[in-house]
Amino acid sequence: MSSPLQIPSPIGAALPLVGRTYDEVKAMLVAYFRQRATRYQDWTEASLGVLLLETMAYAQSLGLFTLDTLGQEVYIPTIRDPRNMRLATKSIGYEMAGPAAASVDLRVVTASIELAEEVVIAAGTKITSDTGIIFEVLEEVTIVATDNEPHANWLVNGEQVSNTIYLSVTQGETLSVTLEGTGQIGQAFTLPKSPVLDGSIIVEVDGVPWKDVESLVVGDLDDVNNTDIYESEVDELGRGILRFGDGTNGGIPVQGAEIVVTYRVGGGASTNVAALAISGPLVAVLDGQAGSIDVVNDTQATGGADAESVEHARYFAPRLLSTGGRAVSYGDYFAYANGYHVEGVGTIAKAGILADPTDGISNVVTVYVFGADSTGALVSPVSTSLREALRTFLQSRADTAVKVVVRDGHVVPVDIRLRIRVSPGFDPQVVSDEVRSRVLGIFLEEETKYANRLRGSRVTDVVQDVPGVEWVDVTVDPTWTNTSPYRPSDLVALPENAQVLYQATIANLVQTNVQAFDTSALRVPRATPWLGPGSNPNDIAVSFWIVDVSTAGVNGYAAPPIGTATNQYLQVIDQFDYTANGALSPAHLTLLLSKPINPGVVYKTSTAQGATVRLAHRRLLKLAAGRITANKQFRYHTISIIGGTGAGQERTIVDSFGPSFPISFMAGCVAVDRDWTVFPDATSQYVILPNLGAPQDASLVAGNIDVQVVESTL
Repeated sequence: MSSPLQIPSPIGAALPLVGRTYDEVKAMLVAYFRQRATRYQDWTEASLGVLLLETMAYAQSLGLFTLDTLGQEVYIPTIRDPRNMRLATKSIGYEMAGPAAASVDLRVVTASIELAEEVVIAAGTKITSDTGIIFEVLEEVTIVATDNEPHANWLVNGEQVSNTIYLSVTQGETLSVTLEGTGQIGQAFTLPKSPVLDGSIIVEVDGVPWKDVESLVVGDLDDVNNTDIYESEVDELGRGILRFGDGTNGGIPVQGAEIVVTYRVGGGASTNVAALAISGPLVAVLDGQAGSIDVVNDTQATGGADAESVEHARYFAPRLLSTGGRAVSYGDYFAYANGYHVEGVGTIAKAGILADPTDGISNVVTVYVFGADSTGALVSPVSTSLREALRTFLQSRADTAVKVVVRDGHVVPVDIRLRIRVSPGFDPQVVSDEVRSRVLGIFLEEETKYANRLRGSRVTDVVQDVPGVEWVDVTVDPTWTNTSPYRPSDLVALPENAQVLYQATIANLVQTNVQAFDTSALRVPRATPWLGPGSNPNDIAVSFWIVDVSTAGVNGYAAPPIGTATNQYLQVIDQFDYTANGALSPAHLTLLLSKPINPGVVYKTSTAQGATVRLAHRRLLKLAAGRITANKQFRYHTISIIGGTGAGQERTIVDSFGPSFPISFMAGCVAVDRDWTVFPDATSQYVILPNLGAPQDASLVAGNIDVQVVESTL
């Protein structure tokens, strides 16, 4: 008899509970009765005794499964039910967010109001997108012309505006419902329409506004009477729920009292409508007469989000608890900013944090933020009002010596090409659709979404787990160019001045060489720190710190004032004793850097203690002939030695050099992030897998996911 029930492993950290499957329970019962009932010998699957034991095993495993499930639902790391997660996180002061509504600025088509002296758009005025999604004007807007016709200057709610007028609208619909008090203790009401937007519920009892408090037990700290208060929440199904007090903890609406509730419904990622999705007439009053004006959204709506997921709460609730209400560490800012939500403004879908040393006055924490589109995919930018709301919120919790800056991040689309073979008996279309779906899911995982890391091995593992996939070939390409993803721990001092070469002057080092590497060539006077133990001219310098920029010439090179670059921490990829024409230059070295810096600018550098020198040859590996076809082909991929000399080592490729690379011994080589412990040789076998990394001002998002079935048999 096959197993009718298998207890699944819990999501998150496993708990040491019962954890017994049906097969395990059955085996225990059979072993017990074999020991106790020694005269019974018919242990075939068809016997009545085995059937009875299987029935007992099923009942016991079902009970154990229930106990395990209840146990898992008590602890935040293992909860799977949204309601249980809401209750558990609320007990530690964390409120799971409900759906959030998108907002967008509508441009007023000036031609539609140029003859009017005054235009009034009432609060609650609605306009619908081409997909049927309702947006509202939340506050009354008055537009007054300040010049003669045709008007070009206006006062918009008292603020001077020239030429272009924008109106802020928020997705959702404002509703009102009248309820009747019962006079009983602990009255509770569920609002008739959902999903209700967090923070949108307003209550009046017999014409008197009552205050929404976080807890009836805690009450209103500004009112010792604690009478005209109520408690509201939006549950896991998006329903709005009101609760009134017992006379001590909150007042009791008397029998027959008129309870008027105003609230807003809407929200969700689908409300992030595309640019130009909202256009046409908007109801308005023009010079006291009913009319309309023409509006259009030039940009995508942002800030809309679905209700907070169990996974998001599991990840961030403990982090927010550890902040203690203040923003001090990187983790504090990270926890506060990710998922930050303001009703009527929107939600931050993701935030990355970078701490800069100083702006000369205070320490600076820069927060890079992302919104989401109608499918939930990350986008940038978000609305100005959402950025400012987050900045104000974080600044209120930051130390007085910290300046918080909020900027829009940039998304990095990642194209993934998959070649798969489908096993006989499987529908190729069904398999390829499932492969695409699971690969898209990788971009929602914590490692990809929050840590900005995407390993090629992860893509391979996910695809190989799809039923019907016999083998897969993965190619991952980011549609961007990034700086070096790693940071060495040691510094090397540069001489007093270093000159950035003009890109046009390095013809024989190949002009595209610099562009292809996304590096700049830096010409520096030769100094002792650059020479290794054997004075090898190709010894590599690890890194250096730029502290100032000068525009003075050096060594005969002109230095026009092309920008500045201070306090940059740069990686030296490699160095060469080659001048622009390829001849050796004993007095100077040319460095390849991990980050572009301005040609023609002289960089003054700091002195670092404990400088170390690495041999470039210990980081180069010549691949099989024809394996590398272009510069930068395998940059940021992982190379693993899987057989032969040096087996078991794994390195990140920081650059690869194609057959056209002008330095012959480097053509066909990859450069790795650290020395080989055992240098591979001709007997070594290797595999190369993509491994992408992005800084915190960027976010990896799904680009084109192309699945090609190369072989299949139905």
